[in-house]
Amino acid sequence: MTNSAWTAERVKRAYGNQRVYVVHPPVNVEELSSLNGDRGKIVLTVSRIDWGKRVMEIPEIARLVPEAEFYLVGSTSSSSGPILNLIEERARGLSNFHLETNVPRKRILELMSQASIYLHPPLAEHFGIAIAEAAATGLVPVVYRDGGGWTDIVSRIDQGLGYTSVEEAAHIIR
Repeated sequence: MTNSAWTAERVKRAYGNQRVYVVHPPVNVEELSSLNGDRGKIVLTVSRIDWGKRVMEIPEIARLVPEAEFYLVGSTSSSSGPILNLIEERARGLSNFHLETNVPRKRILELMSQASIYLHPPLAEHFGIAIAEAAATGLVPVVYRDGGGWTDIVSRIDQGLGYTSVEEAAHIIR
């Protein structure tokens, strides 16, 4: 069993087994679809803050779209110091980029009710629960054109919402 069709295809190729089943992770659609708010020019990213998530690209995209406010919200660990430093360095001089760490779920839901776009970092996630939650909330998901978040969720919404570069992500957001 896998959590996405994207992962299932990789398992099939790696092991030659065609009996692979997909069970998507649950998303509390009822809670999320009821979020109402005054949606503005806010682009939200919810992600763990570490090297593997490639969140250091978000300030670069924010620099290319100065008319929008970008929020990167996520949990940190004891090893997050260097990536936080890099994010702060890349965000230097940006007034439209906001980093919030270790916030309660209530704050994430508040931002989801105010944002218009969900921007996922350029990473091929196996599924991407944050992508599914953002879509359920009514945000337009802009995601990297690879991984389960793309194949199982966003490509089924609109083929024009996938990106492969920082510049392409900025163009889609604009």
